[in-house]
Amino acid sequence: MTLSITPVRSRLNVATELLDAVVRRLGLDRPALASPHRGLITYLDLLGRANRVASVLTGELSVRPGDRVIVLGGTTSDTVSTLLGVLKAGGVAVPVDLARGVPLDEILRHTEPTLVLAENPETVPDIGVPVLGYGLGSDLATRMSRQPHGFPAADTAADAPAVITFAAGKHPGPAVHRHADLLDAATRFDRQALRLAADECVVTDQHPAGQYGLTALLAVLHAGACAVLLPKVGAGELVGLIPRYRANVLLTDPDNYRELLGVPTTGALGGLRACVSGAGTLGKATWDAWYSRTGFRLVDAFGTNQLLCGVIISDPVTVRPGSVGQAAAGWQVRVLDSAGNACPPCAPGRLALRGPRTDGWVPTGDLAAVDAEGHVWLDGRTENLLAIGGYLVSPGVVETVLAQHPAVQEVAVLARRCATNQGAAAEHDMLCAYVTLRPDAPASVERLRVELGHFAGSKLAGHEVPARIQVVDSMPHTVSGVVDRPLLAELIPYP
Repeated sequence: MTLSITPVRSRLNVATELLDAVVRRLGLDRPALASPHRGLITYLDLLGRANRVASVLTGELSVRPGDRVIVLGGTTSDTVSTLLGVLKAGGVAVPVDLARGVPLDEILRHTEPTLVLAENPETVPDIGVPVLGYGLGSDLATRMSRQPHGFPAADTAADAPAVITFAAGKHPGPAVHRHADLLDAATRFDRQALRLAADECVVTDQHPAGQYGLTALLAVLHAGACAVLLPKVGAGELVGLIPRYRANVLLTDPDNYRELLGVPTTGALGGLRACVSGAGTLGKATWDAWYSRTGFRLVDAFGTNQLLCGVIISDPVTVRPGSVGQAAAGWQVRVLDSAGNACPPCAPGRLALRGPRTDGWVPTGDLAAVDAEGHVWLDGRTENLLAIGGYLVSPGVVETVLAQHPAVQEVAVLARRCATNQGAAAEHDMLCAYVTLRPDAPASVERLRVELGHFAGSKLAGHEVPARIQVVDSMPHTVSGVVDRPLLAELIPYP
């Protein structure tokens, strides 16, 4: 399938493109957002709320184009309408979800906001910046009630900053997204990952503070479809909400899909057309298990904080389980060796991407390989390479192999400092694998450890085979859902 990228105009406001233009094209009374606690909001409602937020910001609060405004709250319709209002006013929105683990003082230091809009303002410490509450019964809601429904959106340049997002994890940092970037990402994700009809509904628990949640939200609005916004809920509750909203698409992260494999889903997924995953490594084992259980070919969407989501997308028809997909329309992918030269097909190296609005090739920090047909296979992060016995080992490669064993539920590979019988002077790093097991795994753990060692040895180079494989009851996770390796190392004694 050949798709063109979004044409660029010199002036555009992405909020106008996603609200006013959709209303003109599809009508006012279409459902736009829904949630268990706030009910249904139409595009007319959402447009009016965003316009009134913008009126308050530019009038009573003197926000000017380019001013940074933090929007701090949950995955709610109030957060979305407030975020869109900041964009309509010409401000630079900084969506924040503190549950993602990015410290507020880090966000303040990088953005220097003129205003903080908070869903629960009483929880915001004294930060030297005005804080105003939003949502039902809030100060902002009172001010909005005095504003008209209409608002002439700020005439922003296509290349003007629109949103700043922060990566979660070990290296949180800001990325500035322009209005044109957001519209391009919304169009790409809508047409290539979600492929939405205007009357469809997407259930998601992804917050717009992350590149996956932000891109998905904008894509749903671009299609004129409806997004059901959920807080982080358990797998059982999530399954119950899918038929309640007659959802056509489930959009969540790999950890949720793994958790959903452990709960009954009979009849709950019957209305779905597609299941989409992002914001983490899905892996072949999870893809295979989900397909076997539900019959759905998971769509994997890869992105970065800098480039937003969907720059690499797996097609359900041509998908290769374990691969994150192929470069999206208008994007190129390249794997580079240590000298910066392009690697041949299937050879591992450092992943770089180039798109219609990037300044050359952008390194992602991922280790990857690309096969002859352009399918991208991730092997972990460059900063996670482990030095073992004079070799550099990618823990992601080892984890991918061990995860293919039918008894393994989850796996994490670490380098552990171990002393030999010659004392501390002879300490060295040992490659250790920690696994949790599926409920139907064999009862003999010791026998299984030996079996896993032989399994790894049959598929990996000698220096990649873990010297020790340990079965654990559970893995600690970060707020972004990945295994917390430093905490895992603290919790489990040295070998």
